[in-house]
Amino acid sequence: MPSFTEEELNLISTCNYESRTGLIEELECLTGSLGPEEKHLGFLISGVIQKLKKMTREEYRTFCTRVIPEKKGLRHFDLGL
Repeated sequence: MPSFTEEELNLISTCNYESRTGLIEELECLTGSLGPEEKHLGFLISGVIQKLKKMTREEYRTFCTRVIPEKKGLRHFDLGL
């Protein structure tokens, strides 16, 4: 299974990663909306897509359960207004 950097994991955790193909499609769509000043993000996304494409379904399942941090729901904060 390929290893992911913390930056790559942060990117993945902002997306819907319930399925490997869905995540790849979402990242590819995101790539299409980047501006020329966002080259770093484009390279990051491209690297993540390449790693995801190399993974088997079983590796991806293991990855989702062990590596990606759980998405936490938004908490209600009392701002005292």
